[in-house]
Amino acid sequence: YTTSSSESNERLITAIEEGNTTLLTRQDEAYERFFANSENMATAFKTSFSELKDTMVPALENIEKSQTESFNKQLPVFESIQNEIHSVSEGISLLQEGFKILAETLATFDKKQDVISAVIDKRGEGIEIKLSKLDESVVSLLETSNSKSDEIASAITQLNKAIEQQTKSFEKLLQNSNSKRQAESEEIIQVLSQVPDNLSKYLDSNNEILSAIRNSQSNIANVSQSIENLTKSIVEGEKKREEERLFETAQNHLSRGVILFYRGSFGAAEKEIRKALEIRENYAEAHLNLGMILGEKGQTQKAIKCIKKALEIEPGLEEAYNNLGVIQLKGEKFEEAMQSFNEAVKLGFKYPQLYLNMAQALIGLDKITEAIGSLKKVIEIDPTNTEARELLTTYEKDAIQ
Repeated sequence: YTTSSSESNERLITAIEEGNTTLLTRQDEAYERFFANSENMATAFKTSFSELKDTMVPALENIEKSQTESFNKQLPVFESIQNEIHSVSEGISLLQEGFKILAETLATFDKKQDVISAVIDKRGEGIEIKLSKLDESVVSLLETSNSKSDEIASAITQLNKAIEQQTKSFEKLLQNSNSKRQAESEEIIQVLSQVPDNLSKYLDSNNEILSAIRNSQSNIANVSQSIENLTKSIVEGEKKREEERLFETAQNHLSRGVILFYRGSFGAAEKEIRKALEIRENYAEAHLNLGMILGEKGQTQKAIKCIKKALEIEPGLEEAYNNLGVIQLKGEKFEEAMQSFNEAVKLGFKYPQLYLNMAQALIGLDKITEAIGSLKKVIEIDPTNTEARELLTTYEKDAIQ
């Protein structure tokens, strides 16, 4: 159950990390493509509008120049036409004046004819008839001339007015066309001049969007990181609670094993200790107590191995050196036992039992004087220690003898 839960938590963390990494990677790639495309589009727009402006402005200026030149060339033609019409009008006016003079001359001639008729005799009847016919012809010519001259003058006047109207209309048309073309050109130029500003606004807006996207990306990354941290915290908290629960279970097995050990139930004690080690493999105190149980059961080498394992896990476990020395002492490995006891002393283990064990090892090495010193140390720490007093009395007597 423990291994399965731990593996599930690890798989969960791995899946979340991989999912977040993949998500952020895809977001980065998408944003990079978007940034690149946006910048390329902005550059392309700017280049296109710049080229369009460079092309349109000269073209519109050329159109305007061409229209102005054409208008200027056409105006002299109309002025020449007007001058010719004025000349014709003046000629017609002179012709009319000539007809008027002719009419006045004929009137004078008519009056003179009346005088001549009065003095002409009958022989002059033929001449009178001829003069009369001549007079009728002249009058008819005068009337026809006057009539036709009036019609010609009227037609010429109307033609002159029509030409003047057409000229003014054409001038107005050209002026309006020129003004309209110029206004359109100015409007196009104005629009084109606004393109860089609009493009700059577009780029600024685009940069704001990109900045918002980057902030969004950062926020997403922060949220993702928060989710990941929260998940890790939850998983780690669950692991910690599981470890605490397992530690408590292992500790309960160890406590029961120690109680059984002191009651002399070494077999049952060993089972409880081993259950503790199944839950917590690197449980230094469990290895230490298992070594003590195996030592009592006569399995010295296994006992020593268990205690050394405890010291490997927790080098500062001072009690382990004392227990190791006890096992070595039972196996009559006095030198090794003394080394273990001295390590315990170095670590600050100064219980009376340690010095009593040292005294027994020294006695085994036949170092009675040093053994007496260790026994006195025991009594100094624990004056009620009967075993130390008895040993001290015995070896002091032997030393006196």
